[in-house]
Amino acid sequence: MTTNIYDMADTWTAGATTYSAIKMNVTDTASAADSLLLDLLVGGSSMFNVGKTGNVSIANDILLSSGSIINFNSGDVTLTHSANTLTMAGGDLTVSVGFITASRIVVSSDLLVVPASIGATQGIAFSGGGFISGDSSGNIAVLNNAQAGFGLLKFGGTTSSFPALKRSSTELQVRLADDSAYATLGAGGLNLSSGSIISFDSGDVTITHGANLLTVAGGQITFAPTTTSYAAFNLPTGTAPSAPVDGDVWREDNTNTGLKIRVNGVTKTITLS
Repeated sequence: MTTNIYDMADTWTAGATTYSAIKMNVTDTASAADSLLLDLLVGGSSMFNVGKTGNVSIANDILLSSGSIINFNSGDVTLTHSANTLTMAGGDLTVSVGFITASRIVVSSDLLVVPASIGATQGIAFSGGGFISGDSSGNIAVLNNAQAGFGLLKFGGTTSSFPALKRSSTELQVRLADDSAYATLGAGGLNLSSGSIISFDSGDVTITHGANLLTVAGGQITFAPTTTSYAAFNLPTGTAPSAPVDGDVWREDNTNTGLKIRVNGVTKTITLS
């Protein structure tokens, strides 16, 4: 076959024959590590080459048609194209350096993040300034990228129609998502430790816990008016305290002399007619 290398033609006619259009068998007795089996150049610059170990180097884009599959190790891991989607199957995707940038990442199973470090901490960094980190004990930290503070953790939206959590010094606050005011906290129960304080309006009125005691400071307790459905205040009968203090009031029984008060170290009886 006599023809130019850039304009060759051949005809394959035997269905049982495996053809090779271009074939070269190199006996590599000795050669430099960068030796090439194929090197295609434009203006002296290599555009496509195949190294002697099979590595392929391409100077520009790889253009694949719709539905194309990149197949690693005979199907061990594949990367398949469909409209606006690349689907990886058969293994994990590990990014050891840099970032993954996308408008949306869809994960059909687990998402395992083994992140790069920001400062001394590993985590997930957001371009807007948020940072989430975790440790081997299962603790999660939400920080800014400088790891020096934290703004709002917003739920559902960014306006005053949605709630958020905010850190203020050592205090955790329930705020509106636009940080314009406090939000309402709903719960089925609230368990507070010994010595806890409930503070209204930055300490204007407080309720402080002590052993078997709640102390109100800074204001008064006003009960709602009595109605036909209930009394505003009820003092049940019970056993007299073993060590009453001045100001204690209790009701021992349903008799006219069952109401007691401690005054100046003495228990007094309030007699009812």
